[in-house]
Formats: sequence, structure tokens, C-alpha cells
Amino acid sequence: MRLRKILRNISKIPEVHLKLGSHYLVVLNEGKRLRCFLYHWRDYKYGGEPIKEITKRFEEFPSYLKNLKRELEAARTRVVRAW
Repeated sequence: MRLRKILRNISKIPEVHLKLGSHYLVVLNEGKRLRCFLYHWRDYKYGGEPIKEITKRFEEFPSYLKNLKRELEAARTRVVRAW
């Protein structure tokens, strides 16, 4: 599934895993809010603790993703998994 389609329908998707450079963002849909967990690739792959845990509203998520991408200096965002 493409990122643009996911961002448009984020309220209907229960879980999304995104790759931002060497980091992974796991987004869980909890009704009216999204819980976001940011992992370094090693922690994501081998089951470590998240670097950051944040709760956002649906409207705030696209701007949060844009700022996070800028902060991590990630050139692109790739969808790894979507349920």
C-alpha cells in the first residue's frame, strides 16, 4: 500500500510500520488517537525498547511525520507493513 493512500485512510488502518532512514515508526490506531513508537533499526529487528513514544490525533499525524522525517534526516519514507 502506498504512503499517500495510508495517510488518507489512517483512521481505518489498525497498524502501520514505516521505515524512515535507519529508524522505524510503528503507528497503532486507538480509535481517535494514534500511538507512535519510534525505534532504531536494531531495536525494531531484535525486539528492543522504543526511542520515543508519542500519541497524536489523526489531523496532527502528517505534520508530525514530516517534522520527524526532517529531524531524522531521512530522504524518504517507506511502508514496511500495513494491517
